[in-house]
Amino acid sequence: MDVLSGDFRDFSEHDFQSSAADLATVMLASFSIPGYFEPVKAFGTSYFDGSAIWDIDITSVVNKCKLLVQDEKDIVIDVIMVDNSTLAFKNTSEFNSLEMFFRYLEISRYYGTFDGLLRA
Repeated sequence: MDVLSGDFRDFSEHDFQSSAADLATVMLASFSIPGYFEPVKAFGTSYFDGSAIWDIDITSVVNKCKLLVQDEKDIVIDVIMVDNSTLAFKNTSEFNSLEMFFRYLEISRYYGTFDGLLRA
């Protein structure tokens, strides 16, 4: 994501034909999570990873596949979930404030993960 304009840019192999260093720079930007890392300066602007716009960027993958296959039914997408896919029951009746905060984070992360998948 271009930090200065707010635009999402989808890079492809055509953007890296002149330099392997460009590929390394874009890969670094794709791991630059806002709030944790500073933006990566590249191509006359600065970039963060695209998670501010897309949690899971399935659209770019499908569009690329459409160029390669005759029929959309031949496109199969696998998604690797990097968070819990289940939310365990916990008796919170005796939790203190800190424990309740951590429980809130568990619940929020769980629903946030699935929200990203559903929106994709």
